[in-house]
Amino acid sequence: LYQADLPALESCTRDDGTVPAAVGMVFLSHPVAEKLLSFYTKPPLDACTYMGLDSGQPPLMLSLFFDFLLPMTSSVSEGDFVREMRSGPFGKPFTEHSGNLRFNMEYARQMLWSNLHSFRIKACLIEGGKYNYMTHTAVE
Repeated sequence: LYQADLPALESCTRDDGTVPAAVGMVFLSHPVAEKLLSFYTKPPLDACTYMGLDSGQPPLMLSLFFDFLLPMTSSVSEGDFVREMRSGPFGKPFTEHSGNLRFNMEYARQMLWSNLHSFRIKACLIEGGKYNYMTHTAVE
C-alpha cells in the first residue's frame, strides 16, 4: 500500500496492533541483476543513466519498486502497467499529457514488461522486525 488512507492501513493491522512495512531492501538474483544492467544501453531506458543523459536523451524518471519490480508480480496486467491504471509515476494512473514523455514512458514500460515479466518476486516478512521512524532532532 502506497500512501493509503487510514481504513486501508487498518485492514492490514496484525493481532499485535502493528502494520507490516515494506522497506527498501531488495535481493536480486543473478539473472535479474544481469537483465537490469543490460538496460543502460537500451533507449529510452538509457535516459535513466548518465550515459543516456550525456547522449542527449530527455531524462526519464523510473522507480525501482513501481517500474522495475512491478512487472515481476502476478497482480498487475500488461495493459494496466504500460498504458492504464498503473502506468504513471509511483504506480498511479498516468496524468501527464506531454506526447513525447508519454510515448517514452509507454515504450520504456513495454520494454520492462517484456524483459522482466517472466521473473517472479516474493515478499518475505521478518517476524519480530520493527521499523523505527527517525525524527529530525537527536533529542527523542
